[in-house]
Amino acid sequence: MKEVLITIAVLIGLLIVVIVMNPLTRLYFVALLAPNPSKPEIAYGEFDFRLTYELEGEIKVIEDTIICEFDGFKFGADDKERKWKSHLKSGNAEITLLDLREKEVVDNRGRILELYFYWGDAQYYMDDNSYPYVKGAQDFKKVDYIYQMDDGAIRYESYSAEKAWEKFKIKLISWECDPPIENKFK
Repeated sequence: MKEVLITIAVLIGLLIVVIVMNPLTRLYFVALLAPNPSKPEIAYGEFDFRLTYELEGEIKVIEDTIICEFDGFKFGADDKERKWKSHLKSGNAEITLLDLREKEVVDNRGRILELYFYWGDAQYYMDDNSYPYVKGAQDFKKVDYIYQMDDGAIRYESYSAEKAWEKFKIKLISWECDPPIENKFK
């Protein structure tokens, strides 16, 4: 019985040493014990938009609503941070400019599935500036696309505006969207 207790004590001691010595494990426990950041005063927002673009000489318009919602907290790099999610009211996953899933369009990265417009981060619309990488809608210097690699993995990339025009005859014209809200965190 005494040997069993000694073995258990040694194992617990080793576990403590591993936790203290391993920076990732230590970071996990520090983040786990860290308090949550303040909650947003406004946790839900809807932002109507209108995107106008040209595709093969035809002017196209997409109108929809971006819905942004507070989604609790998550572990960040050093601490806990607020988590947000966003989606389109229409149920579409992306603001699709050109769907190429039925065609075999391939470039040096893989099979192009669709060209789309990135509407921006939920944190941007909900006025959460605690993230250093928060941004609004993409600029018109590029056109984003989704492609599938040979191994089936899905990736995201972009063409320059000039390359998108040359390759697909697509050009972004205007983006009109409700402005971000003014939020407070309590």
